[in-house]
Amino acid sequence: MKTSLISVKTELEAMGNAHAEVAVGMRRELEEAVNIFSASMRERRKLVLSDEIHANWRFKQVLTS
Repeated sequence: MKTSLISVKTELEAMGNAHAEVAVGMRRELEEAVNIFSASMRERRKLVLSDEIHANWRFKQVLTS
């Protein structure tokens, strides 16, 4: 009986460690995807702001001409 319990304990610990490793891998993959998405959105925001500033500048040029 004692050996059976020890065996179950060992298997449960191994399963827990495997789950923890999977969780770490999933988190790493998700963080990479979020970081890539965040960088992409940052670049798009810069382009949009740049385009808006340029459009406003052109509009002011037309008004002052």
